[in-house]
Order: sequence, then C-alpha cells, then structure tokens
Amino acid sequence: MSALTGTGSLTRLVLRRDRVTLGLWLLGLPLLAASLAVSMADLYSGDQERTGYATTATSSLVARVFNGPVHGTSLGAVVATESFLTLAVLTALLSTFAVVRHTRQNEETGRAELLGSSVLGRHALLTAALLVVVGANLLAAVGLAVALVAAGLPVTGSVAAAAAIGAIGVSFTAVAAVTAQLAGTSRGANALAAAALGAAFALRALGDVLGDANPDGIGFTSAWPSWLSPMGWSGQLRAFGDERWWVLLLPAGLLAVAVTVAYRLTDRRDLGAGLLAERRGPAVAATRMLSPVGLAWHLHRGTLLGWVVGIGLVGFAMGVAVDEFDDLIAENAAAAEMINQFGGGDVLVDAYLSAMLAIFALTVGAYVVQALLRARTEETDGILEAVLATS
Repeated sequence: MSALTGTGSLTRLVLRRDRVTLGLWLLGLPLLAASLAVSMADLYSGDQERTGYATTATSSLVARVFNGPVHGTSLGAVVATESFLTLAVLTALLSTFAVVRHTRQNEETGRAELLGSSVLGRHALLTAALLVVVGANLLAAVGLAVALVAAGLPVTGSVAAAAAIGAIGVSFTAVAAVTAQLAGTSRGANALAAAALGAAFALRALGDVLGDANPDGIGFTSAWPSWLSPMGWSGQLRAFGDERWWVLLLPAGLLAVAVTVAYRLTDRRDLGAGLLAERRGPAVAATRMLSPVGLAWHLHRGTLLGWVVGIGLVGFAMGVAVDEFDDLIAENAAAAEMINQFGGGDVLVDAYLSAMLAIFALTVGAYVVQALLRARTEETDGILEAVLATS
C-alpha cells in the first residue's frame, strides 16, 4: 500500500466538509478586493492625489511598516499597496486554519484514527488537506484578478497583485503543514503558525523601513530582511510596476521543502502526538481550580495574556504614529478625507484615534468570540461533562 493511498477519497471528504467555508473564502476575498479598488478609485481619482499618496507612502515610516512598498503612481499601485496587508493576513489565516483543521484537529478529535482503520496511506490525510488548500488559494487568486480587472485596473498588474496574495496563502499552507506535525493540539499548531505570520510581518516591515527611497521620491528598494519573509516576497513581485514574475518561485520552493519536511515528520511521530513534548502539569491541582471562576481563569489566562500583550504593542505603535500623523497627511488631501470618514470632526488626529478605536473594538470582540468558543470546545470534547459530574 502506498503512503498516498486514499488521498482522492479524503480530498472529496475535505471538500464536502468545507464547502461552505470554501465558498465564502472564494467569494469574499474577490468582493473585498473589488470594494477596496472602487473606494480607492474615488479617493485617488487624479494624478496629483496619487502622486501625493506615493510620496507620503515612501517617506513615512508608518506607511512603510503597514502598507509596504508602492510601485508607481498609478491607481493600481495605490490599490495594491492599500489592500495588501488586509488581504495578506486574511489569506494567511484562512490557509493556516484550514490545514490544521484537516490534519492536527482530525487527530485530536479521533477522526483520523477512525479514517485510518480503512485502507489509508500514512500521508493521505496531509496530502488531501494540502491539495484542497493550495487549490483554494489558486482559485482565490483567479477571483482576485478578475475582480481587480472588473474594477477597471490593468490586466497584467491585476494578475500580479492576485498572484502576490495567492503566494502568501501557499506559503502559510506550507508553514501550517509543518506546525501541524510539531504541536500536539490544533490550538498549539495554530499558535505556532500565527507566530510565524507575526515574524514574517516583522521581517517584511523591518526590510521596508530600512529600504532606500528611489531618487524621484516615489517607491523604495526594500532591504534584505524582506527577502526572508513570505510577505516580503509578495511585495518584491512589484504589482502594477515592473513585475518580477520569478519571485513566485520562492513560495513554490517553500511549499516543496515544507511538504517534504512534513512528510518526514509524519513518519517520525505517533498518530495523535506532536513532536514537541507537552509540558507536564502539577500532580495536585491548585485550590483555586475548585471554583468555576478559578477553572475559567486557568483555562484562559495564557490566551488573555497573549491578547493583552498584542493589543498593548499595537496600541503603543499607534501612539507613536500620532507624532508623525500630521506630516503623513499634510500633503495628501485624499488620505485626510478617508480618515475623516471614521469621525473626529476637523481635527485629523482625533479622527485617526477614532479610527484606531474602531479597530481595537473589533480586536477585543475577536478575543471575546474566541473565549466563548473555548467553552463550546470544552463541551464537544467531553471535558465539561466530567466537570458537571461534580457538585
């Protein structure tokens, strides 16, 4: 029996389980990209506004950190720069969650053991997940390209921008394939992949901040740290500029290497176990865990601490950005108008802080949803039943 025996059947099973999620993924990203393109077309309708945006995006450290390089003064270059971070993070997270859900989570819940009782190869589970997620990224890239072209942007630049986002999805599909072998739980695998995403963002931001501006003041050449990051690779593709298609070989190479490593790791571990040993808990539970509040605090303290630190760091960065915010929009009336749409009246710094408050509200809401879903997980895994058996 081959290690890939049963891959076709598992692929159909993955498609059936994720038919709704995949549909939302393949429709949602192109629609989001199209809406961003239309809004940017209204804000930056003239050459003067786009030139002002490109100049500001080159000179501002904040713009370099969050938006990356801008490759020219065309509408397509502005759209690609403004939408990059949102689409990149969404694609990376969707890819990561999908791979982990159909590999590590299947082992964690016992589904993989049930499937393995049939004629199934050692690598079939991972291969089926990779085929579906990589295919979803390719289809999403096609949808993105069509959406950008429909919004009135040039075909070549639209294809390059869509390929850049798809490349990020493929890269983090590869990352998740490895983290699913390392961690013993789906939560741990997702956390490792999220850490890799954070590191990729940090390397890309560092490379862009250290980059050298072009002589005309529009655009810049990223420094070497950007070439260590999958998010940096997408920026080096230079959509709507002088496209460099060979950059797409980098995520393809990462996928090939990661799949090979993941297969080797699969052969070296037991079903249901990760290669990273889990820390043993204390032999006797603390007294505080005897109460519902104490138990809830024990379950959520790590996640809560991570969210608090993350929000604190982002808040600190946003606070530092206030100092140069006036300079960032002084020569860009379109940016001032966009910020004012969030509220804040005539004082643009207040409008900026109002916009950041909305972002923080969404972030805190995401933590609340995650915390409540943890309670549902405790119930479906049968742990809550044991707790409720006590007084």
